[in-house]
Amino acid sequence: MSAIRGNKSEIANQNRLIVKEVRGEMAARGIIVPTMARRMGMSERNFYRAMNDPGRMTLTELRKLAAELGWTAETGWRVLFGR
Repeated sequence: MSAIRGNKSEIANQNRLIVKEVRGEMAARGIIVPTMARRMGMSERNFYRAMNDPGRMTLTELRKLAAELGWTAETGWRVLFGR
């Protein structure tokens, strides 16, 4: 069984790492929440909800997020899967 599969504490830890990476990249690029939410086609409220539980983001939302942050496939894989 995968370390993340079914292990709630590992999932919570991975979600925290995703949020940390996203917020860090947003800060580095000078992107504020209203701008990022608009670029992703969602309300600020929904963006905050997504950041509170990134595991519930859709694949489309993740793709938009990765594109806005300029992530390569390798960076996206590392951030989302911790490898």
